[in-house]
Amino acid sequence: MQVYNYRPDTGEFICATDARESPLEPGVFLIPANATEVAPPTSAAGVAYLFQNGGWQSVPDHRGETWYRADGSPSVIETLGDPAQSDLLQTEPPAPPPTQADYAAAIQARVDAVAQAKQYTDGATLAGYATDPNPAYAGDAASFITWRSAVWVYANAQLALVLSGQRAQPTIDQLVGELPAAPWPVLT
Repeated sequence: MQVYNYRPDTGEFICATDARESPLEPGVFLIPANATEVAPPTSAAGVAYLFQNGGWQSVPDHRGETWYRADGSPSVIETLGDPAQSDLLQTEPPAPPPTQADYAAAIQARVDAVAQAKQYTDGATLAGYATDPNPAYAGDAASFITWRSAVWVYANAQLALVLSGQRAQPTIDQLVGELPAAPWPVLT
């Protein structure tokens, strides 16, 4: 006689085995603990069967799958059940649009890269040479300050257009790519 074994903690079907006949009562089969004579349904992908209240119940089985929290962080499913009931999403949610701080950081990184292309530490350092007695340093600073001003004027104008609904919000790469040309070559 075949019996169907299940996990003692969850009731999840494990395997089918043959029950042993009782040595004291011929024709009587011994059913081990955590086993039943009731056969589970035919297995299906994405489903596990639990023996509960004398019968088999199907539950979603997403173990090993990666689902996502609302913030986009991944979560590998380790338990039976519907992950959506734990507020998990089956597909990765789209990244939130960039914030004003994200744009400012990217623009500042571009400003600093332009200064670094001339071997200055960053934009603030280069701008500090505006009144330097060395004409080469003062000239670099003057060109840089004029360009930096044009960059921020342009960026703030684009922000105003986005906020007024006159322009769709660009990606960070799009906006940085639209900035005025640097006053000297910059490796990207």
